Amino acid sequence: MSAVRLRVDDELEGQRLTRAISFSIEGISVRRAKELVDRGRVFVNERRILTASARLHRGDSIEIFGSGEQTQSRLLPEHILWESSELLVLNKPANLSVYGTHGVTGDTLLPRLEKMLVRANHWSKDDRLTLVHRLDKDTTGALLVARNPGVAKVMENQFRHRTVEKRYVVLAAGSFTQKPFEQHSSVQVRRHAARAEQRPFTDTSSLSGRDSTPEKAVTIFHVLEIFSGCAMLEALPETGRTHQIRIHLSRMGTPVLGDIRYGPQRITNPLFREIPRQMLHARSLGFTEPRTGDWIKVQAPMPRDMEDVLRRLRALS
Repeated sequence: MSAVRLRVDDELEGQRLTRAISFSIEGISVRRAKELVDRGRVFVNERRILTASARLHRGDSIEIFGSGEQTQSRLLPEHILWESSELLVLNKPANLSVYGTHGVTGDTLLPRLEKMLVRANHWSKDDRLTLVHRLDKDTTGALLVARNPGVAKVMENQFRHRTVEKRYVVLAAGSFTQKPFEQHSSVQVRRHAARAEQRPFTDTSSLSGRDSTPEKAVTIFHVLEIFSGCAMLEALPETGRTHQIRIHLSRMGTPVLGDIRYGPQRITNPLFREIPRQMLHARSLGFTEPRTGDWIKVQAPMPRDMEDVLRRLRALS
Protein backbone atom coordinates (compact mmCIF):
# COMPACT_ATOMS: atom_id res chain seq x y z
CA MET A 1 0.00 0.00 0.00
CA SER A 2 2.77 2.41 -0.92
CA ALA A 3 1.97 6.10 -1.28
CA VAL A 4 3.19 8.83 -3.57
CA ARG A 5 3.96 11.92 -1.48
CA LEU A 6 4.14 15.45 -2.82
CA ARG A 7 4.88 18.86 -1.32
CA VAL A 8 3.13 21.83 -2.88
CA ASP A 9 5.67 24.36 -4.15
CA ASP A 10 5.33 27.62 -6.07
CA GLU A 11 4.54 25.73 -9.28
CA LEU A 12 1.65 23.76 -7.76
CA GLU A 13 0.27 26.51 -5.52
CA GLY A 14 -3.29 27.44 -6.43
CA GLN A 15 -3.73 24.42 -8.72
CA ARG A 16 -6.74 22.12 -8.59
CA LEU A 17 -5.93 18.93 -6.71
CA THR A 18 -6.48 16.57 -9.65
CA ARG A 19 -4.44 18.72 -12.05
CA ALA A 20 -1.57 18.88 -9.56
CA ILE A 21 -1.59 15.08 -9.19
CA SER A 22 -1.66 14.55 -12.95
CA PHE A 23 1.14 17.07 -13.48
CA SER A 24 3.34 15.54 -10.78
CA ILE A 25 2.91 11.80 -11.37
CA GLU A 26 3.84 10.35 -14.73
CA GLY A 27 1.11 8.23 -16.30
CA ILE A 28 -1.73 9.61 -14.16
CA SER A 29 -4.39 11.47 -16.14
CA VAL A 30 -6.71 14.05 -14.62
CA ARG A 31 -9.54 11.53 -14.98
CA ARG A 32 -7.56 8.86 -13.12
CA ALA A 33 -6.66 11.41 -10.43
CA LYS A 34 -10.36 12.17 -9.98
CA GLU A 35 -11.09 8.44 -9.58
CA LEU A 36 -8.54 8.30 -6.77
CA VAL A 37 -10.08 11.36 -5.10
CA ASP A 38 -13.59 9.92 -5.43
CA ARG A 39 -12.43 6.65 -3.84
CA GLY A 40 -10.94 8.50 -0.87
CA ARG A 41 -7.34 7.66 -1.74
CA VAL A 42 -5.98 11.23 -1.61
CA PHE A 43 -5.05 13.11 1.57
CA VAL A 44 -3.91 16.70 2.02
CA ASN A 45 -2.32 17.49 5.39
CA GLU A 46 -3.70 14.19 6.80
CA ARG A 47 -7.26 15.02 5.72
CA ARG A 48 -9.10 12.90 3.17
CA ILE A 49 -10.14 15.15 0.29
CA LEU A 50 -13.19 14.16 -1.76
CA THR A 51 -13.39 17.33 -3.87
CA ALA A 52 -11.44 17.11 -7.13
CA SER A 53 -11.47 20.90 -7.55
CA ALA A 54 -9.90 21.63 -4.14
CA ARG A 55 -7.23 24.30 -4.45
CA LEU A 56 -3.76 23.74 -3.05
CA HIS A 57 -1.62 26.03 -0.91
CA ARG A 58 2.13 26.32 -0.74
CA GLY A 59 3.56 23.84 1.77
CA ASP A 60 0.60 21.43 1.62
CA SER A 61 1.55 17.78 2.00
CA ILE A 62 -0.24 15.41 -0.41
CA GLU A 63 -0.46 11.62 -0.13
CA ILE A 64 -1.83 9.56 -3.03
CA PHE A 65 -2.57 5.88 -2.50
CA GLY A 66 -3.46 3.25 -5.09
CA SER A 67 -2.14 5.08 -8.13
CA GLY A 68 -1.01 1.78 -9.65
CA GLU A 69 -4.03 -0.31 -8.66
CA GLN A 70 -6.63 -1.72 -11.03
CA THR A 71 -9.78 0.39 -11.24
CA GLN A 72 -12.13 -2.57 -11.71
CA SER A 73 -12.50 -5.87 -9.88
CA ARG A 74 -12.65 -9.09 -11.84
CA LEU A 75 -15.37 -11.67 -11.26
CA LEU A 76 -13.95 -15.20 -11.52
CA PRO A 77 -15.35 -18.75 -11.21
CA GLU A 78 -13.51 -19.17 -7.90
CA HIS A 79 -15.72 -16.41 -6.45
CA ILE A 80 -18.62 -18.91 -6.49
CA LEU A 81 -18.70 -20.39 -2.98
CA TRP A 82 -21.82 -22.56 -3.31
CA GLU A 83 -24.45 -23.19 -5.96
CA SER A 84 -27.53 -25.23 -6.75
CA SER A 85 -29.93 -25.30 -9.66
CA GLU A 86 -31.80 -22.33 -8.16
CA LEU A 87 -29.31 -20.32 -6.08
CA LEU A 88 -25.67 -19.39 -5.81
CA VAL A 89 -23.54 -17.65 -3.20
CA LEU A 90 -20.66 -15.43 -4.31
CA ASN A 91 -17.67 -14.10 -2.46
CA LYS A 92 -18.21 -10.60 -3.87
CA PRO A 93 -14.97 -8.66 -4.48
CA ALA A 94 -14.54 -5.01 -3.56
CA ASN A 95 -15.09 -2.18 -6.05
CA LEU A 96 -18.02 -3.93 -7.72
CA SER A 97 -21.48 -2.38 -7.65
CA VAL A 98 -24.46 -4.65 -6.99
CA TYR A 99 -26.95 -2.09 -8.30
CA GLY A 100 -26.52 0.48 -11.05
CA THR A 101 -27.13 4.20 -10.69
CA HIS A 102 -28.96 6.59 -13.01
CA GLY A 103 -30.11 3.69 -15.17
CA VAL A 104 -26.56 2.43 -15.86
CA THR A 105 -26.34 -1.32 -15.18
CA GLY A 106 -23.78 -2.59 -17.72
CA ASP A 107 -20.83 -2.78 -15.32
CA THR A 108 -22.75 -4.02 -12.29
CA LEU A 109 -22.71 -7.47 -10.75
CA LEU A 110 -25.46 -9.35 -12.60
CA PRO A 111 -24.35 -8.72 -16.21
CA ARG A 112 -20.77 -9.61 -15.30
CA LEU A 113 -21.90 -12.66 -13.35
CA GLU A 114 -23.97 -13.91 -16.31
CA LYS A 115 -21.00 -13.56 -18.66
CA MET A 116 -18.74 -15.36 -16.21
CA LEU A 117 -21.23 -18.23 -15.73
CA VAL A 118 -21.58 -18.66 -19.50
CA ARG A 119 -17.80 -18.78 -19.97
CA ALA A 120 -17.44 -21.28 -17.10
CA ASN A 121 -20.25 -23.49 -18.48
CA HIS A 122 -22.35 -22.92 -15.34
CA TRP A 123 -25.24 -21.33 -17.25
CA SER A 124 -28.68 -22.81 -17.97
CA LYS A 125 -30.99 -21.52 -20.68
CA ASP A 126 -33.68 -21.07 -18.01
CA ASP A 127 -31.48 -18.92 -15.74
CA ARG A 128 -32.63 -15.38 -15.07
CA LEU A 129 -30.39 -14.00 -12.37
CA THR A 130 -32.17 -12.01 -9.68
CA LEU A 131 -30.72 -10.20 -6.65
CA VAL A 132 -32.08 -11.23 -3.26
CA HIS A 133 -30.20 -8.74 -1.07
CA ARG A 134 -27.29 -6.35 -1.49
CA LEU A 135 -23.79 -5.47 -0.34
CA ASP A 136 -22.22 -2.04 -0.72
CA LYS A 137 -19.80 -1.54 -3.61
CA ASP A 138 -16.71 -1.79 -1.39
CA THR A 139 -18.07 -4.39 1.04
CA THR A 140 -16.85 -7.89 0.26
CA GLY A 141 -18.15 -11.34 1.08
CA ALA A 142 -21.11 -13.70 0.89
CA LEU A 143 -23.84 -12.53 -1.48
CA LEU A 144 -26.88 -14.65 -2.38
CA VAL A 145 -28.19 -14.56 -5.97
CA ALA A 146 -31.29 -16.39 -7.22
CA ARG A 147 -31.35 -18.02 -10.66
CA ASN A 148 -34.99 -17.04 -11.26
CA PRO A 149 -37.50 -14.49 -9.90
CA GLY A 150 -39.70 -17.16 -8.28
CA VAL A 151 -37.02 -18.49 -5.95
CA ALA A 152 -35.89 -14.90 -5.36
CA LYS A 153 -39.28 -14.13 -3.79
CA VAL A 154 -38.97 -17.18 -1.53
CA MET A 155 -35.54 -16.06 -0.34
CA GLU A 156 -36.68 -12.44 0.07
CA ASN A 157 -39.31 -13.75 2.48
CA GLN A 158 -36.58 -15.47 4.50
CA PHE A 159 -34.73 -12.17 4.78
CA ARG A 160 -37.95 -10.32 5.60
CA HIS A 161 -38.82 -12.76 8.39
CA ARG A 162 -35.21 -12.66 9.72
CA THR A 163 -34.56 -16.38 9.33
CA VAL A 164 -31.35 -15.74 7.38
CA GLU A 165 -28.19 -15.66 9.51
CA LYS A 166 -25.76 -12.92 8.44
CA ARG A 167 -22.34 -12.57 10.05
CA TYR A 168 -19.86 -9.84 9.19
CA VAL A 169 -16.33 -9.11 10.29
CA VAL A 170 -15.29 -5.48 10.51
CA LEU A 171 -12.30 -3.40 11.54
CA ALA A 172 -13.42 -0.37 13.54
CA ALA A 173 -11.42 2.58 14.87
CA GLY A 174 -11.55 3.48 18.54
CA SER A 175 -10.76 2.17 22.00
CA PHE A 176 -12.20 -1.19 23.02
CA THR A 177 -11.39 -2.24 26.56
CA GLN A 178 -13.67 -5.24 27.11
CA LYS A 179 -13.13 -8.60 25.48
CA PRO A 180 -15.44 -10.26 24.74
CA PHE A 181 -17.89 -7.38 24.37
CA GLU A 182 -21.45 -7.36 23.13
CA GLN A 183 -23.14 -4.18 21.98
CA HIS A 184 -26.86 -4.06 21.25
CA SER A 185 -27.47 -0.94 19.18
CA SER A 186 -30.58 0.31 17.50
CA VAL A 187 -31.10 3.35 15.35
CA GLN A 188 -33.92 4.55 13.15
CA VAL A 189 -32.36 4.42 9.70
CA ARG A 190 -34.14 6.17 6.86
CA ARG A 191 -33.88 4.97 3.27
CA HIS A 192 -31.36 6.84 1.10
CA ALA A 193 -29.57 7.78 4.32
CA ALA A 194 -27.47 10.90 4.16
CA ARG A 195 -24.03 11.18 5.73
CA ALA A 196 -24.12 10.37 9.42
CA GLU A 197 -23.23 13.17 11.80
CA GLN A 198 -20.28 12.51 14.07
CA ARG A 199 -21.96 12.70 17.46
CA PRO A 200 -22.36 10.46 20.53
CA PHE A 201 -24.39 7.28 20.15
CA THR A 202 -27.97 7.23 21.36
CA ASP A 203 -30.47 4.38 21.33
CA THR A 204 -33.07 6.28 19.34
CA SER A 205 -31.76 8.59 16.63
CA SER A 206 -32.46 9.19 12.98
CA LEU A 207 -30.69 10.10 9.79
CA SER A 208 -32.20 12.62 7.42
CA GLY A 209 -33.10 11.38 3.95
CA ARG A 210 -35.60 11.64 1.15
CA ASP A 211 -37.88 9.06 2.79
CA SER A 212 -39.30 10.56 5.98
CA THR A 213 -40.39 7.20 7.44
CA PRO A 214 -37.87 5.95 10.01
CA GLU A 215 -37.14 2.24 10.32
CA LYS A 216 -35.74 0.45 13.33
CA ALA A 217 -32.41 -1.31 12.87
CA VAL A 218 -30.54 -3.56 15.29
CA THR A 219 -26.97 -4.87 15.15
CA ILE A 220 -25.14 -6.96 17.74
CA PHE A 221 -21.36 -6.55 17.94
CA HIS A 222 -18.77 -8.86 19.50
CA VAL A 223 -15.13 -7.84 19.93
CA LEU A 224 -12.88 -10.51 18.42
CA GLU A 225 -9.43 -8.93 18.67
CA ILE A 226 -8.14 -5.61 20.04
CA PHE A 227 -5.31 -3.58 18.50
CA SER A 228 -3.85 -0.15 19.12
CA GLY A 229 -6.55 2.35 18.16
CA CYS A 230 -8.94 -0.17 16.63
CA ALA A 231 -10.45 -3.64 16.91
CA MET A 232 -11.77 -6.48 14.83
CA LEU A 233 -15.47 -7.04 15.51
CA GLU A 234 -18.10 -9.53 14.52
CA ALA A 235 -21.35 -7.83 13.50
CA LEU A 236 -24.71 -9.63 13.45
CA PRO A 237 -27.36 -7.40 11.86
CA GLU A 238 -30.82 -8.46 12.99
CA THR A 239 -32.33 -6.16 10.36
CA GLY A 240 -31.12 -5.24 6.90
CA ARG A 241 -31.23 -1.46 6.51
CA THR A 242 -29.07 0.51 4.11
CA HIS A 243 -25.51 1.00 5.45
CA GLN A 244 -26.73 -0.32 8.81
CA ILE A 245 -23.45 -1.61 10.27
CA ARG A 246 -21.51 1.40 9.05
CA ILE A 247 -24.04 3.85 10.51
CA HIS A 248 -24.24 2.07 13.86
CA LEU A 249 -20.47 2.07 14.31
CA SER A 250 -20.22 5.69 13.25
CA ARG A 251 -22.92 6.64 15.77
CA MET A 252 -20.99 4.90 18.53
CA GLY A 253 -17.88 6.92 17.65
CA THR A 254 -16.08 3.82 16.35
CA PRO A 255 -16.34 4.10 12.54
CA VAL A 256 -15.33 1.39 10.11
CA LEU A 257 -11.71 1.82 9.05
CA GLY A 258 -11.52 3.19 5.52
CA ASP A 259 -15.16 4.32 5.44
CA ILE A 260 -15.11 7.53 3.38
CA ARG A 261 -18.81 8.28 3.93
CA TYR A 262 -19.32 7.77 7.65
CA GLY A 263 -15.74 8.00 8.91
CA PRO A 264 -13.74 11.09 9.87
CA GLN A 265 -11.97 13.24 7.29
CA ARG A 266 -8.85 13.81 9.39
CA ILE A 267 -6.85 10.62 9.93
CA THR A 268 -3.58 11.01 11.81
CA ASN A 269 -2.64 7.32 11.94
CA PRO A 270 -0.47 6.65 8.84
CA LEU A 271 -1.62 3.03 8.57
CA PHE A 272 -5.28 4.02 8.67
CA ARG A 273 -4.72 6.45 5.77
CA GLU A 274 -3.35 3.59 3.66
CA ILE A 275 -6.48 1.44 4.02
CA PRO A 276 -7.94 1.08 0.52
CA ARG A 277 -11.67 0.78 1.32
CA GLN A 278 -14.12 0.21 4.16
CA MET A 279 -12.92 -2.83 6.11
CA LEU A 280 -16.26 -4.66 6.15
CA HIS A 281 -16.65 -8.28 5.01
CA ALA A 282 -19.73 -10.52 4.95
CA ARG A 283 -18.09 -13.56 6.49
CA SER A 284 -20.96 -16.04 6.36
CA LEU A 285 -24.54 -16.49 5.24
CA GLY A 286 -26.98 -19.11 6.56
CA PHE A 287 -30.38 -19.86 5.01
CA THR A 288 -32.90 -22.60 4.32
CA GLU A 289 -32.52 -24.15 0.87
CA PRO A 290 -36.05 -23.78 -0.56
CA ARG A 291 -36.14 -27.00 -2.57
CA THR A 292 -34.77 -29.45 0.05
CA GLY A 293 -35.43 -27.60 3.31
CA ASP A 294 -31.78 -28.11 4.33
CA TRP A 295 -29.97 -25.46 6.37
CA ILE A 296 -27.09 -24.10 4.30
CA LYS A 297 -24.26 -22.07 5.81
CA VAL A 298 -21.62 -20.65 3.49
CA GLN A 299 -18.31 -19.13 4.65
CA ALA A 300 -16.55 -16.45 2.59
CA PRO A 301 -12.74 -16.24 2.96
CA MET A 302 -11.45 -12.84 4.01
CA PRO A 303 -10.07 -10.76 1.10
CA ARG A 304 -6.36 -10.18 0.75
CA ASP A 305 -6.44 -6.44 1.44
CA MET A 306 -8.19 -7.01 4.78
CA GLU A 307 -5.76 -9.81 5.66
CA ASP A 308 -2.87 -7.44 4.91
CA VAL A 309 -4.27 -4.78 7.26
CA LEU A 310 -4.79 -7.38 10.00
CA ARG A 311 -1.24 -8.67 9.59
CA ARG A 312 0.16 -5.17 10.01
CA LEU A 313 -2.08 -4.41 13.00
CA ARG A 314 -0.95 -7.59 14.72
CA ALA A 315 2.70 -6.76 14.04
CA LEU A 316 2.23 -3.34 15.69
CA SER A 317 0.39 -4.66 18.76
